[in-house]
Amino acid sequence: MPKEAQEVIERRINTALQVLIGGAVLRNERVARELGLNVVDLQTFGLIARHDGPMSPGEVVRAAGLPGSTVTRVIDRLVDAGFVRRTPSETDRRRVEIAAIAERVPEVVSHYEGITAQMREFNQRFDGDELAIVARYLEAIAEAT
Repeated sequence: MPKEAQEVIERRINTALQVLIGGAVLRNERVARELGLNVVDLQTFGLIARHDGPMSPGEVVRAAGLPGSTVTRVIDRLVDAGFVRRTPSETDRRRVEIAAIAERVPEVVSHYEGITAQMREFNQRFDGDELAIVARYLEAIAEAT
């Protein structure tokens, strides 16, 4: 592929990602308000809910990329709002674990049903090989950020 054509495609990707991210930020802000949360709390809840099992506060700090003091306040608000629970570790009583309250996950997910349905519809436009490339690209971006 000529360099100019590659550059055009890269600009298209960058523009599309900027539009997508901007829309996601605004959508998440609306969802957070509807749930009585702020957007950082909502995103942190998502990190905790997607994790396989409880997380230590340190794991939440690393996953969120936020200062420990901020994560402590976020976890406090999520506990107070009934989205996560903080429990003593079963293996070390000096430690605590943070886990999503399972009953709240469907409530949050329901706010994204429309966009999820649209994504399923868009996916039908591509074959499995194309979707695998998109998935690999997005996973690489997600890992880098």
